[in-house]
Amino acid sequence: MFRDPLFAPNKKRGDRYSRLSPCPSHSDFQLIPSSFSTSSINMSISEIYPVYKVKLKLACQDPDMPSPRYHTILFVQTNAQGPCSGMKHHVTGDIVTGMHYEPATYDDPETDENFFSKELIGHTRALNYPKNWHDVLKSIPAPGKQKAFNKVTMKTEPIKSWDPVTFYEPGEPRRPLVKCTEWIEDQAIPILIHAGLIQWRHARIAGA
Repeated sequence: MFRDPLFAPNKKRGDRYSRLSPCPSHSDFQLIPSSFSTSSINMSISEIYPVYKVKLKLACQDPDMPSPRYHTILFVQTNAQGPCSGMKHHVTGDIVTGMHYEPATYDDPETDENFFSKELIGHTRALNYPKNWHDVLKSIPAPGKQKAFNKVTMKTEPIKSWDPVTFYEPGEPRRPLVKCTEWIEDQAIPILIHAGLIQWRHARIAGA
């Protein structure tokens, strides 16, 4: 467990919250001065929102990807629609037709029947949210078409090349497929951190 010098919990909570744990509100956190900075911090509690990486169980697994797989989203808890509510940011669709970025209001993730896990990864400033997130996330290409129907095998399979459409031979090495989890973990989170829209974990990474 680590602590952000700018964002310390009042109560003893870990990075992860179990399904039965109480939902942290903005009053559960306080801003404290950083020992690494001489500048004073003048920010009220209401000006920051917790940011979580949430994983949801899938109805079926992709046979062309390692299992288990989950639908991965970023959840910003604003409490705008009630306790523990906020907005989710994710890509939706499939890799046969292509995926697209979709933000949406979201109730407490832990009440979702498909809830699997929820990890606190940092916080974001309320100023200009969610427009600043939308502007950044819309600029990140969503996973495109990566599969097509193979008339020879009568299966939907990963594509080796599109012009002309060529499928992999049995046993041939394949490029890894990219879906929601890869988009969130490998692209969205690092880009949001670099843009300063997710703060906390990046300070730990930089000092590791």
